[in-house]
Amino acid sequence: MSHPGVSALGALPTAEEFEAFVIKLFGQRGGTGKKQKPTAAVGYLKGQAGLYLVVQKGAVSHDTLASAGQLWKEKWAADVVKVGEFEDDDEEEEDDAVMDASWLASSRLKKSERTGFHAEMVVVSAMLSANNWKPKTLGELKTYIAAQQGAMIVANAQACKHCGNFMTETGIGFVGGIGAASLTGWWNPILDRVFAHGGTEWGKSVPGL
Repeated sequence: MSHPGVSALGALPTAEEFEAFVIKLFGQRGGTGKKQKPTAAVGYLKGQAGLYLVVQKGAVSHDTLASAGQLWKEKWAADVVKVGEFEDDDEEEEDDAVMDASWLASSRLKKSERTGFHAEMVVVSAMLSANNWKPKTLGELKTYIAAQQGAMIVANAQACKHCGNFMTETGIGFVGGIGAASLTGWWNPILDRVFAHGGTEWGKSVPGL
């Protein structure tokens, strides 16, 4: 399969190659108990030289961030090795090309209320914050993403129903099809609102929108 084009990130990987990249970094989600790997995702906007990484309910290690940049450079000849740590107040965040999306993701909700924060949507929230986008609808976000030549977000597990529908309707590429709805709840990053499983909005393609 041919590469889907050249961007600020260099020659972009195919969807299959990008999925393999994510699995190499985080492993395939699966297993049970302590052996179960957490859900993780990586995303990018084609018009920007940056990678957004996230591990659900945790932080992406410095080694993983560095590995992501180095592996990308080796495979697709684009230099995104610089890693953002944001520990120095004088450091410019926009210069950081490989980042933990949880640093940029924004929510007014208390930690006790943060259920249903799926990895793909944390990446979306980070993209919103990084670009100062404040869409009110899926269509507005789709317009922003199209202006950046598109976007891709791939997790190490199949997207749930609502994440898959959200990405489809906003023009974000992903792989693996769409799975079942979450058993707990789902966070909408545009609205910064968690929708409970079985609630009045649950049957919608994208709850709240």
